[in-house]
Amino acid sequence: MVAVGNVATFVFGLIAYPVIGSGNVALVGLGLCLLMIGGGVVLGPAAAHLAELFATGYRYTGAGLSYNLATFVGRGVPPVLAAGLVAAYGSGAIGAMPAVYGLLSIACGLALPETMERSQLASAATGEPTAP
Repeated sequence: MVAVGNVATFVFGLIAYPVIGSGNVALVGLGLCLLMIGGGVVLGPAAAHLAELFATGYRYTGAGLSYNLATFVGRGVPPVLAAGLVAAYGSGAIGAMPAVYGLLSIACGLALPETMERSQLASAATGEPTAP
């Protein structure tokens, strides 16, 4: 589901901003809804997805730090970038930002290890996950 949401973010990011730029109130609402679909699909399973990436001894810290750093990058950096993009290329360039974030998220998701066969119980001695 995370990958599906990331692909939706890429596709809808390319579509949404021209629709929003039309100035039609109904189309603006449609464009905003398109942008929220990808985020909603990703955020649903994100808590479980992040938690299973870390051994139990590090799970709370790892998931919390990952989530909060992603929130900083995903919500703090775009307004700074948007000002420069609008100045250099016009308002249409902002539509590329969700698409780029979607591609970056797809790449990061593909780089994550598969945890389906890994035990979620940590070894008492090492804190590392035990063999299945």
